[in-house]
Amino acid sequence: MNIAFLKRSAWLGLASTGVLVALSAFPGVAALAAAAPTTIYVSTQGNNTTGNGTMQAPYQTIQYAINQSADGSTVIVEPGNYNESLMIQKSITLESASSLNSALGPTTISGANQSGLNTIWIDGNGANGTVIDGFTITAGSDHGIFVENANQVTIENNLVTGNGTAGSKGVPEDKPIELVGTANALVKDNTVTKNLADGGIGLTDNGPLDPGALQGATLVGGPVAPSKDNVVEDNTVTDNQGGCGIVLASYNAGEGVVDNHVVGNTVSRNVAGVVVATDAPNTVAEGNVVSNNTVENSFIAGIILHSNAPGDVLTQNVVSNNSVSGNGFDPEVGAFKPTGIVEAGAVDPVTDSTIIDNHVTNEFFGIFVNGSLQDHIANNIMDTTVPIAPALELVGPTMPVEVGQSPTFTAEDPANPTGVEYQFWMDSASGWKMVQNYSSSNSFTVKDIPAGSYQIVAYAMTPTQLKAQAWKQAIMASQFTNVGSTVSLTTMSLMNGMPVMGAMVQAMASHLLDPVYQFWWEGPNGHWTSSGNYSPSSMITIPSYAVSLDHAGTYHVIVYAKDANAPETAANEVWSRVLTVQVAPTVDFLLTPSLSAINVGGSATLTLAQVYTNGQPASGMSLDNLNSTFTITGADGKPALGFTISGFGVSQQVMTDGTYTFKDTPTAQSGSVVITAGSTVTPGIYQVIASDPDHMDSTSLPVDIVVNP
Repeated sequence: MNIAFLKRSAWLGLASTGVLVALSAFPGVAALAAAAPTTIYVSTQGNNTTGNGTMQAPYQTIQYAINQSADGSTVIVEPGNYNESLMIQKSITLESASSLNSALGPTTISGANQSGLNTIWIDGNGANGTVIDGFTITAGSDHGIFVENANQVTIENNLVTGNGTAGSKGVPEDKPIELVGTANALVKDNTVTKNLADGGIGLTDNGPLDPGALQGATLVGGPVAPSKDNVVEDNTVTDNQGGCGIVLASYNAGEGVVDNHVVGNTVSRNVAGVVVATDAPNTVAEGNVVSNNTVENSFIAGIILHSNAPGDVLTQNVVSNNSVSGNGFDPEVGAFKPTGIVEAGAVDPVTDSTIIDNHVTNEFFGIFVNGSLQDHIANNIMDTTVPIAPALELVGPTMPVEVGQSPTFTAEDPANPTGVEYQFWMDSASGWKMVQNYSSSNSFTVKDIPAGSYQIVAYAMTPTQLKAQAWKQAIMASQFTNVGSTVSLTTMSLMNGMPVMGAMVQAMASHLLDPVYQFWWEGPNGHWTSSGNYSPSSMITIPSYAVSLDHAGTYHVIVYAKDANAPETAANEVWSRVLTVQVAPTVDFLLTPSLSAINVGGSATLTLAQVYTNGQPASGMSLDNLNSTFTITGADGKPALGFTISGFGVSQQVMTDGTYTFKDTPTAQSGSVVITAGSTVTPGIYQVIASDPDHMDSTSLPVDIVVNP
């Protein structure tokens, strides 16, 4: 299948008429937007106050230029470093001068120390047709580029690196380039490398669950939209921690990922290579094409088609003409040796897949199929040592095994029912041990089995293979068995002697080899929320976010546990009894007023109180024994010098490096402090926050003090 794209015309370097805006230094008057599309310029040497957006008088910040632009405008950004978190809600072309002239240095947009979670956020249908071209995009807390419900977006020629610096655990798809609920988008010729949170490039649908957003006590939803007719082409996706290289995943019933193309990409050294998946019940992944990609050296399998939940429809997807080499195993689907291509249905089968003309090398399993119907698998070229799909079956007990019983495990090779020799291994608390060497016996019995978890692995070879010691040609199957394995829950009300906001819950597994855990909790609203994928972490705060008054109350918690390598099925999991906990609302600091104006030598009085997340006073909450730290910074973000502070029984204390801490604050519901600007203070705008990281990490929103001459 050939796909051609018409690249838009490059900018020819013609200067445009400037855009004149009216500004006021403080408190601020809204700028007038440009009336018609134009070209606006940004430079690190520009000025948002005196500039007018022309080449001769550029603006200084990208967001300001975006705010002044009209739909259809082009914003040209000169080389340099721009520390910004951008929001785009109109149709613009954001282009670096570096993309127009390769001799210029890089143009970098960094989300470091910004309030936004994403370095660039393209939001809504108003941003249809937006183009991001030629930047280095880095240091986003979550996403580098996040596109939500905007269509015909183009992301090209960018270096996206170092994002996910504080990846939010509650974001299901936290990739450096993430497109949610988009259609007809093009992601082309980007390099996505060395990001920290969750892999490389993601396409998902949108709806009751927004996979790109932080999930709370109730699911965070967005406008309902599938991911449809998008193209991910000619990108290089390498060395990204924590996730898969390119992912097409559906999360919302009735929407899905449909008719998307992943073409000509180089994907290497990620957790997995390219994944097409249905990740929630009753979701759809249909008609997607994965073609002409190079997928190498993934930690798990190279290309994966995987349905995960009841009612999923993963159908008519095409995997063709890919080069797949040197990838790892995928224990979740039973592929315990290096695997090139996986097709697996966890509950409902994957159907009508076409897997053709792929070249698979340096793998144990070329194509591993487990739970599929009506496939077309043909013309794939593989190493002579690579089998197509595992033929070996390992059958164990169908009922739970009790301590002291003697379960039997039987291996069968349907392709070679006779003349095959079998070897058995067992992993237990004492480690791996070969329990039966190659012989004609295809069964193994564990006598008087003690409590614990066990992995039984069977290998099968023909006598000819065995004589030639062709170990790589052995086929294998694996099964897990839990005997007397349990998991329980306890809760903690104190941590380091201080009250815990939310419920700190501890899981304790017994008789599991290498336990991993998945927590679920039901809030007062009746919704169940998951902690995400299985994790070795046995402790969690329920819920894992700030608790509003509406979400405080009775929570029910359950934890599932399994061996780390065991497939995620009920046969391999144990689960706790339901634990009931009471969760109090989150309490934070509030400073008022939000704005004060004083002269040099003058003083501003601020009131400190504790409030719930909705701003309502926290009834019964006292400031007694808190260590209230006040911090003041200048417009440049650096500690402000020359200020003193009084209050809570002390007076005229120097704020060393812009900070002063009141120890064991002796007051009840609220208290006041007086901040004085000394004679050495430079006039300007200063921000003040109050915090107590030792007490539930309470931190106020910043308030402003304007110091006039």
